[in-house]
Amino acid sequence: NTLPYSITVRNDVHVLNNDAMVRRVGQGDFETLQTGVNRNINGLWGTSSKNLYAVGAQGTVIHWGGNGWSVQPTFTKQDLYGIYGADAAHVWAVGWNGTVGFYDGMKWTLQPVTGAGANLHGVFAAPDGQGGFKAWAAGQAGIWQLGANGTWTKAPGTFFDDFAIHGSDKDHVWAVGQYGNIQMWNGVQWKSQGSDRKSTRLNSSHVAL
Repeated sequence: NTLPYSITVRNDVHVLNNDAMVRRVGQGDFETLQTGVNRNINGLWGTSSKNLYAVGAQGTVIHWGGNGWSVQPTFTKQDLYGIYGADAAHVWAVGWNGTVGFYDGMKWTLQPVTGAGANLHGVFAAPDGQGGFKAWAAGQAGIWQLGANGTWTKAPGTFFDDFAIHGSDKDHVWAVGQYGNIQMWNGVQWKSQGSDRKSTRLNSSHVAL
């Protein structure tokens, strides 16, 4: 089997930089494909190599269907920085000034966020085991969580600026950020974890499944 492999999308590599996509094909070769938008692309998520969504500056949302990128109707003019889904019909995108958008498989809608418009950098979501979904966003002055009513609120006990978030399921989620901060959601609460990088800004988090 010579299919490509990626930590982002199984069996394919997609890394975005400004208005182009770099894709790995074959045994290590790469090709560049234009996205068709002249704006920075900041986040990427998908369910397969033929179903990818990317978000970026000025509310840009684009979709890859396997043969090319298409621009999607947007829900905001704010810059978007993170996108993640629990499945193809439960996808969230986050960005500046407390912006959260939800995709239900058909259209994007804006979701309400309480607070003073914190900038949000990344998002993670997972099934809750009861037919619903849990979702969290890493952002300015803490972590934000999706409530049962569709409103996002700040998670108790979080206050550092967080720049990335990822997990393996609803009970194992990690957020990283300012001053070497590492926090873990254990299914009950967020708890700080030790780090020897107190002067380091942590920008990325990933959990291998």
